[in-house]
Amino acid sequence: MKKNFKFSVVSIAVSLFMANQAGAANTWTESRSDAMGGTGVAAGSYGSGALINPALLAKAKPDDDVTVILPSVGVQVTDEDNLQDEIDTINDKINHYKDVVDDLTPGDIITNPLSSINQFQGAAKDLADELDYLKGKTARATAGAGLAVSIPNDVLSVAFMAKGYAHGRVSSSIDQQDIDYLRGIQQSKVVAAGVALDAALNGTDQITKNLNSTASGRAAIVSDYGVAVARQFDLGGVPVSVGVTPKLQKTWVYNYTTSIYDYDSNKWNDSRYRTEDTGFNVDAGIAADFGEHWTVGVSGQNLMSRDIDTKDIRIRNGRTGEVVSYKDTYQIRPLV
Repeated sequence: MKKNFKFSVVSIAVSLFMANQAGAANTWTESRSDAMGGTGVAAGSYGSGALINPALLAKAKPDDDVTVILPSVGVQVTDEDNLQDEIDTINDKINHYKDVVDDLTPGDIITNPLSSINQFQGAAKDLADELDYLKGKTARATAGAGLAVSIPNDVLSVAFMAKGYAHGRVSSSIDQQDIDYLRGIQQSKVVAAGVALDAALNGTDQITKNLNSTASGRAAIVSDYGVAVARQFDLGGVPVSVGVTPKLQKTWVYNYTTSIYDYDSNKWNDSRYRTEDTGFNVDAGIAADFGEHWTVGVSGQNLMSRDIDTKDIRIRNGRTGEVVSYKDTYQIRPLV
């Protein structure tokens, strides 16, 4: 039988979800099912079955041809406080703080103490204010994309699919002692003069060793490549479709954790912070038609649990000398 290629309109839809808006409970998004509250496991199109519920593959109509879902992307971002840019700003402020200290000399502090100390206190205040603002702040983002080629058949429908999804989080861990140290400089000219003189004589390390707040950029990217198969059965007059998708699953997890004063958002995906893992997983689904407009479906994705550890990042606390380990585990769990 001659097959024609049909390109799905939903394939070029881009869904952008802002903070506090719920997305579909899938690892891929389709505009039609998202608009219906994520009901795609039962009401999704035949062509998107390999990405949502493989059982839908068996629900192709007689006039359905080979269907191609072009890359479709869904994105959700939650960053009300503009955290990413604010953490990047910290680096500029600490550099300004260091420049102020580097420009100070013992002679300046002795001959023109008021101007020198005022400038030093102002830089300390700016940095302390920024740290206060960042306390407890977290930004999150998720994204999903997928493509599929579906081939209907009366006996066994088949689809080739590839999809990917990602989760990212940027967070700060502000050490209150950093803020207390900077406020002490800001609020006392005697303290500021002593710290400035020590730094002018012995270097800015005398200051930065007392600043130990950290920032973390963590992300996981999962890509699936699989072949979905589905068939429809008649159970007591009820058409029941069953589908399964064995798939190769490749995962990249990132753990960019560093001093907040050195944080650079362009470095989070550097290979030294990345762990790669490849394994096997499977999706499965079922759909039953109880009437022309009444379909019940259940889909299970990633039915095999997997744990992937991030790189172990170790940071020495300049104040105490303690080495702190920053490590996390990304968990892939069954999603029904």
